[in-house]
Amino acid sequence: MKDVTLVITSDFDTHADFICSRMQETGVQVFRFNTNELDRYEIGLKPDSNQLTLLDCREQESVTETDVRSVWYRRPSSDKKAAEMLDEVGLKFFKGETKEWIKSITFAFGSAFWVTAPWLLYKARVKPNQLSVAHEVGLNVPKTLITRDRRLIETFYHECANGVVVKSLKVPFVESEDTYHVLRTQEVTRDDLENPSLYVCPTIFQEKISVLHELRIVAIGRHLFAFKATMKGGRPLDIRSGELGKVEYTPYSISKDMRDKILGVLNHFNLPFSSMDFLVDQDGKEFFVDLNPNGQWLWLEFLTGVVMSDMFIEMLRSGKIPD
Repeated sequence: MKDVTLVITSDFDTHADFICSRMQETGVQVFRFNTNELDRYEIGLKPDSNQLTLLDCREQESVTETDVRSVWYRRPSSDKKAAEMLDEVGLKFFKGETKEWIKSITFAFGSAFWVTAPWLLYKARVKPNQLSVAHEVGLNVPKTLITRDRRLIETFYHECANGVVVKSLKVPFVESEDTYHVLRTQEVTRDDLENPSLYVCPTIFQEKISVLHELRIVAIGRHLFAFKATMKGGRPLDIRSGELGKVEYTPYSISKDMRDKILGVLNHFNLPFSSMDFLVDQDGKEFFVDLNPNGQWLWLEFLTGVVMSDMFIEMLRSGKIPD
């Protein structure tokens, strides 16, 4: 009988620490697979007979593909010991091969209930795709251009009366040996139009919204938890650029129309879970920004006291999307 919840993550995942502990307290059988601790496990995959065995050598527990009812694909990462043993070339090869191996392992559990299957995450993470789907279901989307063409960018800039902001398509940060720089949303000035770096790679350009506040919406199954985000002492262009301790989150009620449209996005991507961000302008109009189909959410429960973890755990325990 399938009754185990497999959690694919890493050993430094505090979300998984909390949820796994809670599940075990309620009698749910949990097998945690930390992909950055490969030496901890004995893993045998036999494609010719469709058999997979995962043995946790530390806990002396094992699981096969027939034992698993649900899988939480939370936060897998590269094996940490490999970085200490291999040079740059060897490490690159190791990461590529191991990543493909992990993919192969996940497909062995293809018949289980997933939160969320990596093949669904790939489609849902593409930002232009998110914006298109949000527009199709009727959500408000900021006027957007994705390009690296100078003529198109200059034309778009002059079409946007409220100004233009720029954000990356995917990469959240850049780093080198000595520096680490998070890529925030930034405003494009007239002088920026003369900067060649603006046209180096394809980028998301959007009309600037005069923001009153933001919304973070957590979808667990088809149940939506909405939170209003406001910042004391004035709001920066990108709320992540300010001091997070000054951001106040409070429960928020959204309209039925907005709820139905959000559910349309979730149904399109077949997502059992997601976090979404919206901007609310001075007139109270909500604009879809993006979604994270595997984002952080537990911190909102701790900050606001709104309990979401019970429903998340029940979803994994039952292997069903809650209404």
